[in-house]
Amino acid sequence: ELGIGHVLGHYHDEQVLLIKGSCGNRSLGWDFMPPSARKRLGTDTTGKWPAGTSYDRYVKSAKAVLENLEDNLPGYKGQGYEMAGFFWWQGHKDKGMPKEKYEEFLGELIKDLRTEFDAADDTPFVTATVAFNGQNLGPWKGVFEAQMAVGDPKQHPEFKGNVASVDIRDIGGGGFHYGENGATYAKVGDRMGRAMAKLLKGE
Repeated sequence: ELGIGHVLGHYHDEQVLLIKGSCGNRSLGWDFMPPSARKRLGTDTTGKWPAGTSYDRYVKSAKAVLENLEDNLPGYKGQGYEMAGFFWWQGHKDKGMPKEKYEEFLGELIKDLRTEFDAADDTPFVTATVAFNGQNLGPWKGVFEAQMAVGDPKQHPEFKGNVASVDIRDIGGGGFHYGENGATYAKVGDRMGRAMAKLLKGE
């Protein structure tokens, strides 16, 4: 978020507020399953940890921040806000998932988040890929290919000009925490922020 914040803080004249949702060991295929996917699959939402639990918790906490900007954004005096974009960087827990399956979940996530926050249908969305073991993705190949696909207008014309995929395989390898390398996280954030700025500029 520091890399993203530096880039967007430079790009915008207005204040930028990043609302971060972060929790390890969570999958898009269950924990963060968006509402559209749950409805499509008829997923059982009962039990101790139903599908979409992390998604619901994140949306709830993010909305709580937006409903109380006076305490969360220095200098805020009721001037309103614009939901300017979304970022997504995840994938370890979906190890082994085929491209087509993760791709469907991710497409639904993009659309559902826009709906949840009353954002325009073309609100920019940037996703960074998995890069475990660098170029040698192994069981995360399907997740990587799906993450790249949503930013490809040939595969997803509905996302043309409003979704960008950021390939980070050349930045850092390591395991599921990328070797706990702070430089890797800073570089990923910088690259994601720049991709968002290009979408905002219409490039």
